[in-house]
Amino acid sequence: GMSEDRYWIYTIYAHSQRKIRILWAKPQITIMLTERGKPTSQLEEQTMCHGAKVAELTIRAGEEVEVFGWITVLGRPLGDAKLDILLDGVPVKSVTTQADGSFRTTLKLEEEKTYTVNARYRFLDREFYGQPVKIRTYIPLYQKPWFIIAITIIAAVAIAAALIIWRTRRTLSRI
Repeated sequence: GMSEDRYWIYTIYAHSQRKIRILWAKPQITIMLTERGKPTSQLEEQTMCHGAKVAELTIRAGEEVEVFGWITVLGRPLGDAKLDILLDGVPVKSVTTQADGSFRTTLKLEEEKTYTVNARYRFLDREFYGQPVKIRTYIPLYQKPWFIIAITIIAAVAIAAALIIWRTRRTLSRI
């Protein structure tokens, strides 16, 4: 059975056919993000999630982001648990938690868009998710294809104008 925060797992005695109800609390998964190499104490735009501060991050496309966090059950760490790291709902990495329930991995995000990162823990036939965290990636103006094309066209027009002016002056000076 299941309620909002608690899950019951039923076992049956073979001799008596009686059920044993084991109460197991819902795991709490906390996810945090930071730019790779940036100290976690410098997280920006912090919001609250399960009592922990979580950053919604903006990074340049092509750079790595560090995904870290922890999983607890009834406030106690859940060590040696396998978690799937989800990017826009699709599993991209699998991590195993340390004895203190913590996990850490990196992701490299190539496209310019807003991604949603989450973690999933599977136990028997149930799936538990953390609070999703958003990462916005951007491409600097000078690296955008349309900007490079525009600069190339402007440079070509400027060179053509300079050649026309130089040639016109040269022709006029001979007259």
